[in-house]
Amino acid sequence: MTATIETGDYIVVVPEGATKDEWHDARGEGVTASRVHEIHVGGRKTWQRILDEQLNGSTFRGNKHTQSGHDLEATMIEFAQTFADVAGNSALIANEANPLHRATPDGLGTLDGAPVVVEVKRHSHTWGQDDVPPAHYDQVQWQLWCASAIAGIYVWMVLDEDGQPTMDDPKYVIIPRDPARIAQLVKSADAYLAWRAAGAPEADDIPDEIDEALAAWGEAAAREKAANKEAEAAKKIVRAYAESLPDADKNGAKRMGTLGGFNYSVKRTGTRELTDEAWAAADPKGFAAYEELGEHLAEIIRQRAELRDPAVLEYGVTVITSASRFAFDKPKGL
Repeated sequence: MTATIETGDYIVVVPEGATKDEWHDARGEGVTASRVHEIHVGGRKTWQRILDEQLNGSTFRGNKHTQSGHDLEATMIEFAQTFADVAGNSALIANEANPLHRATPDGLGTLDGAPVVVEVKRHSHTWGQDDVPPAHYDQVQWQLWCASAIAGIYVWMVLDEDGQPTMDDPKYVIIPRDPARIAQLVKSADAYLAWRAAGAPEADDIPDEIDEALAAWGEAAAREKAANKEAEAAKKIVRAYAESLPDADKNGAKRMGTLGGFNYSVKRTGTRELTDEAWAAADPKGFAAYEELGEHLAEIIRQRAELRDPAVLEYGVTVITSASRFAFDKPKGL
């Protein structure tokens, strides 16, 4: 179901009903919600891959699983319509002031009179959390930026082991607009667009001493990798020799060569194990009491979940954590 509902201010780049080719071509001109997280966290190789897909087209056009996801979108939009004035959306929109900042929210509309976007997702049966993955959080924030909306309705369904919908209702969480995060994403998106406009140079304009230090770092990393490979091969030979020595499996072994030696030790541990069958046969009364306590515990856990889950949806907040990472990024082709 699609309809026009007044929301925030934005530009419609590709309207409802356009062809897939028109939609894909227009997406490739800018930075979209599904790409902005990769652009923000990725390095030059990530940018080069994204640019290649934008210029040459992605080879992925969907499969039975993505089609199943599309089929479930309407169901989740209908669920969102039970508490918000929203409708499904297939138009590609853009931020008014930044036309190359683009997104296709699954839904647009209002919640309590305020403009919102809707993003729907499906998860496998192993999904057991109620928080929003960082990539999806950034996707929603970018949609809010493009749509001039104040909040996102993030709706999801957990499928069964066969990949089919269950009888459970979808779940949702309201994601408020995060100006600080949007500013970070905008900065990264603009940097990517500037890099693309400059011809996508493989190297940045950095001081010579930094370029030389990066080259030295890369060469050292390559030597370290080769040395580690040689060390593992030598270690395998020495370990096989150590294990072959008399009583080494019981007492270990030590030997010294001209440039180094080895110390092969054996640690033995023992644990007592008990199977339910053995326990039930030896002490039926005690085992029965143990099982009964387990049933009570399971019921307590279920009751706690019934109290907590609605509270998380109603009163919970999305918390984004961050951690720094510093790694060598090899140039393309090396």
